[in-house]
Amino acid sequence: MFYADGRRYERLWCEGLEHGAGVIYFTDGDRYVGEFNVGKQSSSGTYHFTSGDRFVGRYENQRRQGHGIYYYADGE
Repeated sequence: MFYADGRRYERLWCEGLEHGAGVIYFTDGDRYVGEFNVGKQSSSGTYHFTSGDRFVGRYENQRRQGHGIYYYADGE
């Protein structure tokens, strides 16, 4: 699915919304790979930043929630 704002979503749907395992690509080059719940990043996933950083952890209503690990591109 290609959105008018330039985002792109691939994988599972439910009632016209992103649901289950999927990948969303943002216009700035970032991407989220993980679970969606009725159109929102939810449960566990990995957010990849264009800088090379990434966050692996839990999400609720499209926000980082609880425990996770932030990896920096320089190896920290």
